[in-house]
Amino acid sequence: MAESLLEISDITRLPAFVLPGATREIYTTSFALETLRPWDERDEDEAETEIQFVAEAELETSGCIALLQQVDPGLARPYIGARDALHGNNTDRARHILSSLRELWNHLLRRLAPDDSVATWIPGIANQKDLLHEGKPTRRARVLYVCRELNNDPLTDFLMHDTRALVKLIELFNRVHELETKLTDEQLRAIVLKTESWLMYILQISAGNSRR
Repeated sequence: MAESLLEISDITRLPAFVLPGATREIYTTSFALETLRPWDERDEDEAETEIQFVAEAELETSGCIALLQQVDPGLARPYIGARDALHGNNTDRARHILSSLRELWNHLLRRLAPDDSVATWIPGIANQKDLLHEGKPTRRARVLYVCRELNNDPLTDFLMHDTRALVKLIELFNRVHELETKLTDEQLRAIVLKTESWLMYILQISAGNSRR
């Protein structure tokens, strides 16, 4: 995951309309990883700055529900479920949050890049490596499809790495949850925030794609 972050760290070549979201995406990934470090290993000044950035990121992603409902009203349900679980006191809330978020981004990618549409689009692509698995579009193919009209390789690469980082984050937090009694409130908040940021970003790109 650290390698993915290094690969996407140069965002200067991205289209101007996605730069703010790209910066937020890198930060929210770093914040999620930072929550896995013990408190005594963190810098106090950095912690104060972190609190400010988290508040700003949460404000920027506050419109998730409305955007999801524009795509498909049903997509808002797992998101609302994860948010409710985050602020609840259910003993199994970590599993609920992680499974809801995984369900959400899987369904959203398939909604933005349906199997039939992606399969029809793939034959026109010069490099078709890793676009199909057992006859079905891969996550890479879906991400490329979402960016198909923007004609910007740096943006496509960034979104691919960013989506991969989200997948790895959820897998990582799942493993942590399996090994430990529970994830901390901060860790759960971080993974929800990262997912919210990713949702806003891919929906922004998809909207820009449809306007062309």
